[in-house]
Amino acid sequence: MAILLKKRLKKFLLVFRTILLLLHTKDNQYYKELWRLKEKYFNEFKFDDQYLIFIHLYDFAAYMVNFTGDDSYNRDMYVIYKEMIEKRFMTPDNFLFPNFMNVVKISCRVGEYDYADNFIKNFQFSIPESERNNVLEFCYGVMEFSKGNLKNALKHFSKSNFQNFLFKVQVKILLLKIYFKLGMYEQALAMIDTFKHFVAREENLLPEHRISYDSFLNLMLELVRTMEEHNPKEKEFKLQKIAKDAEKIPANPFRIKRWLIDEIKNSS
Repeated sequence: MAILLKKRLKKFLLVFRTILLLLHTKDNQYYKELWRLKEKYFNEFKFDDQYLIFIHLYDFAAYMVNFTGDDSYNRDMYVIYKEMIEKRFMTPDNFLFPNFMNVVKISCRVGEYDYADNFIKNFQFSIPESERNNVLEFCYGVMEFSKGNLKNALKHFSKSNFQNFLFKVQVKILLLKIYFKLGMYEQALAMIDTFKHFVAREENLLPEHRISYDSFLNLMLELVRTMEEHNPKEKEFKLQKIAKDAEKIPANPFRIKRWLIDEIKNSS
C-alpha cells in the first residue's frame, strides 16, 4: 500500500510541477507534456484533480488564441470542452451560461456545427431564464455568422440585449464585422463610433484589451475608408499599411486581430 501511495504521489507531483511550469513560462513544451501526462495518468487522479488538468490545458489554449492570435489551438479548446462534457465535468446542472456561449463559439470556429446545434438543444435549459433569450439569439447568430449567413446572423444579434459588458463587446464586434462584410459602410462607421465611446467609458476592460480594441477600431475606420478608394494602386498601398499595423495589435480578444488580418488579405 505504501509503495502504491508513493507512486501515486510521484505522478501527482509530476503533473502539478508541469502545471506550475506552464503557468510560469507559457511554454508550449509544458502544454504538450501536460497533455501527455493527462492521457497516461488521468484515471488515477481524483475528480477535482482531473478537472484542474482540464482547466489548465484549456486556459493555455485560450491564451494562445486570445493573446497571440494562434487559431491552431481552437481545435484543442473544442476537444477539451467536448471531453469535459462527455465525462460530466460540465452538466446541465452546473453549466454557467458564459461557458455555454464559449462551447458554441469554439465548436463553430472549427466547423462542428452539428455538435453546436445538439449542444444548444440539450443544454439550453441550464441557462437562467432571465438570460436564455439573449444567449440563444447570440449562439444562433454565431452559427449563422460562421456559416456565412450574415443577414440571418444580423437578425439574431439584433435580438440580443446583454447587460454584461463582455457580452456587449462581443455583439458589437460581430455586428461591425457583418456590416463591413455586407458593405454596409455607413452602419459600420456608426458602430465604430459607438464602440469607441463604449471602450472609453467602460472601466472593467483589461488594459491590454482596451489598447487592442482602440487599435482595432482605428484600423477598421481606415479599412472602411480604404474600401471606398477608387484608385487600385492607392487602395493596395493602404491595405498593406493597415495589415502591417494590424500585426502590432497587442492582443486578440474575440479574434479581432486575426479576423482583421484575414479580412485585409481577402480585400486585396
